[in-house]
Amino acid sequence: MKHYVNVVCLIVATVLLAGCVLTNHRVSATKTAATEHLSDSAILVESRNGSVEIVADQSVTDVQVSAKITCTGDTADQAEDRSARASVDVARSTSGTLTIKPVFPGKVRNGDGASFTIRVPNASDVEIRTSNGKVAVSGLAGKLVVDTSNGPVQVKDHDGPAVIETSNGAVTVARLAGPLKIDTSNGPVEASEIDGSAIIDTSNSPITLVLNPDQKGPIRLETSNAPVRVTVGSAFAGEVKFDTSNGSVKLNGNLDRVKYSDLGSSQGTVVIGEGGEPSRIDTSNGRIELVIASS
Repeated sequence: MKHYVNVVCLIVATVLLAGCVLTNHRVSATKTAATEHLSDSAILVESRNGSVEIVADQSVTDVQVSAKITCTGDTADQAEDRSARASVDVARSTSGTLTIKPVFPGKVRNGDGASFTIRVPNASDVEIRTSNGKVAVSGLAGKLVVDTSNGPVQVKDHDGPAVIETSNGAVTVARLAGPLKIDTSNGPVEASEIDGSAIIDTSNSPITLVLNPDQKGPIRLETSNAPVRVTVGSAFAGEVKFDTSNGSVKLNGNLDRVKYSDLGSSQGTVVIGEGGEPSRIDTSNGRIELVIASS
């Protein structure tokens, strides 16, 4: 009988504990802010558990911020109270950098989060740090740094280099005027019209890369359990090493630019053009294709 009572008590305690977790309350509210724009200045966005979108919009003359802030509480009243007191902090440093972040009442709780939509005439040097959310950047300039997790990243029409880090999310980059570095996992990478070198690391997902015709490289690409397809132009040069397993290596396009080739069924080396830095393409259980465009 004593053993039976202990089991019952354990079950009751487990149910009560689960109930405490399940009754956690959340309240979301939209907060807005605006501030004077300083042309070509830097932007830093710091958030958590939410998405961030920054768009260059020539129809606005100031910086416009819209934030959906979510606050949690042990009771509905507590969540409502914390939501009412939450705010958006927009501040410009003496160096000109504009920092945008949510302000949560009291101690930050695990379920607290904020998603931002920011419109600005222009910006030069952009840094975005969040978690568990998508990041989208369009039409900006300078060095771009994105650090998120469990969410996709989309960048287009960016005039400058980009360093992107996420996990469990796809990365799409189109029309980047500068070198590109991507580190993700379990998400496909598609990068096109890249005006610079490319270093891309993912897993269990394909990589598709297109360099602009006047780019020499290098490229260093690594994934697993997926194919890799790369298109380079007439200016690309250097040694390229290939390595895959359970997949083929294929070289297509303008093969007149190939100065040396030693390709096996799943690995090998080619030399394209004159000079250039070494490049490498690695995957597993997937095909590798390198296309050398004529122009």
